[in-house]
Amino acid sequence: MFLNQLSERQKNNFYILAKEATIADNAIQTQEETLLNDYCREMHINPETVPNNTLDSVIEDIVNNATKVEKNIMYLEVLGLLKIDGVFSDEEREYLKKINVALDVNEEIRIRMDALLDVYQLMYSEMNNLIRM
Repeated sequence: MFLNQLSERQKNNFYILAKEATIADNAIQTQEETLLNDYCREMHINPETVPNNTLDSVIEDIVNNATKVEKNIMYLEVLGLLKIDGVFSDEEREYLKKINVALDVNEEIRIRMDALLDVYQLMYSEMNNLIRM
C-alpha cells in the first residue's frame, strides 16, 4: 500500500524483512508468497538484484538510516504479510517483536495498525465476495 514511499535503500531492506517474515513460522504460505511478489511489483524491484544481506545487517541499517515514516510503513506491511493467511503463529509474533526493536514503532500506533488491518482485510474480503455474486 505504501511501499512506493520508501527510499531505494529501504525498499531493499524491506524486501529482506518481508522475505524473512514469510519463513518465520518455517512454512511459506501461498498468500504470503503472492504478497511478497506483489510487494516487489509495487516497489519496482527485482528480488534477484536485492543484496543478500543478513537480517541483522538489515536491521542495523534500518536503525541508522530509515526515517520514522519508513519504519512505520515497514512495520505495517510486515504485519499485513504475517496476517494474510489468517494464522498469526507464535513464531511470527516473535519475529514481529524482533523487528520492532529496530523499527521502534510506538505501541499505540502498532495497536491501531493491527486493528485497521483487520478492518481492511474484512472489507476486502466482503468486496471480493460481492463482485463474485
